[in-house]
Amino acid sequence: MKSVELSDQGVEYVRGLPPVPNKRIRAALKSLAKIEGDLMDLEHPLDGYCRLRVYQFRIILKIHQKKIDCIFIERKSLVYEVFEANYLR
Repeated sequence: MKSVELSDQGVEYVRGLPPVPNKRIRAALKSLAKIEGDLMDLEHPLDGYCRLRVYQFRIILKIHQKKIDCIFIERKSLVYEVFEANYLR
């Protein structure tokens, strides 16, 4: 089992969600420690990252040997564009 670390952006994003999506994302993050969930490796220019799908939300991750960094959370319609513009410089 790996430890899961949520970025400051992720913490704030989840806190701002209504109860139902908040609960779904929290449950998905708990399952993520066992490498469970709808995971997919991303392609260029986001290669090296994975995404976890949780209903209409996407969580951008970096999986290391002993931990998983949850870097960015956003709705599907925005996540890749915003992540690429703000985190891949």
